[in-house]
Amino acid sequence: MKRRTWLFVVLCFLLLGAAPAFAAGTIDTVRIDIGPNDAEEMRPGQVYSGAEPQTYDQIYYVYDYSVSGSRSKPKSSYSYKMDVRPSAGCSFSGSCAVEVRGAYEVTIDSRSADRIRLTAKTYPYYVLKNPTDIKRDGDNYRWAKVEYASEYDVLILYEDADGDEHESKRSTSSRKINVSSYENNNRSLKNVLIRAKRGSDRASGYIANGLYVDESGTVDTEHSDEVFSFRIVTARSNAIATAQSGGTVSSGLPTRGSAGGPGVTGNNPVSNSTNWKTENGKWYYEQNGRRLRGWINPIGSEWYLMGEDGAMRSGWQLADGYWYLLNPQHDGTFGKMLTGWWQVNGKWYYLNPYTKNGMPYGAMFANGMTPDGYLVGTDGAWLG
Repeated sequence: MKRRTWLFVVLCFLLLGAAPAFAAGTIDTVRIDIGPNDAEEMRPGQVYSGAEPQTYDQIYYVYDYSVSGSRSKPKSSYSYKMDVRPSAGCSFSGSCAVEVRGAYEVTIDSRSADRIRLTAKTYPYYVLKNPTDIKRDGDNYRWAKVEYASEYDVLILYEDADGDEHESKRSTSSRKINVSSYENNNRSLKNVLIRAKRGSDRASGYIANGLYVDESGTVDTEHSDEVFSFRIVTARSNAIATAQSGGTVSSGLPTRGSAGGPGVTGNNPVSNSTNWKTENGKWYYEQNGRRLRGWINPIGSEWYLMGEDGAMRSGWQLADGYWYLLNPQHDGTFGKMLTGWWQVNGKWYYLNPYTKNGMPYGAMFANGMTPDGYLVGTDGAWLG
């Protein structure tokens, strides 16, 4: 099998020009790397953890470190304890920040001019195993469960009546795919390739998708990724651990730039829909005589969250482990999921505007770098 070198989808540090990390011997930021080595090679089913911390500058160094917790089990968190010292002639400022690439959370346990002690939390890196026991069962292909996989990508290769080759990609979480439609209408099924796929939760960012294999278990190098890809985040802290906030966000009226929110007018959340009903000051969405619950997108482009009681939610809302900002302004899109950069109570937050980057659409970024290159803290607020 062709060996594959890692490719890291790295959420890197925000570098402002070529400014040095210190001035007149004072260190304002410590940058440490506990991610895997770019030259490290892995195979499906292999775990990589416990990397020796590396520094980005020669004006400080990791004097000592220890690792605690399980490091052999994917999606199981473990921690680093580090003792960082300045090099001769340098000292840490009273507000020196710490950034750790490969950590999803970092706290400063103590800080003085000549020592910083910190704790960084991370997960083992892991490449999903290849699917096994792939078998044809009538119109369906079935396969065995791959541990830690969230779902599976299936590539269906077929020919049309003119002999032209085509590919159809589908995703499923059921470990079964129906291929009957590729064997009629003058189509001819040629092959079915399957790979295990990671999830979208935080720990899954440390997991790479597997390789495509066929019914015989042979790896298809043409369609498999040439490199294994991880979502490596960088955590940042500039406060002593006991002074940190609890990680929740307050509600308020959001603004983006000079705008006051989406510019749609009208009184209903969606002004051209008669399905919206109001009762005792609350909005409901009715369909076929019943009130819908959960996430809905009545017009296909705007998402709203309906509670268990059917009432529409607004402001900051926690759903499935992620924070979402739902427009609290009565401007014609009241309750609509907001995306992109929004300012709330003087702080800027980034709500995921993409659908294929491993995070749910509209979810708030926290503890790392946004896709456009800005660091956000544990509460999601921009650290600029």
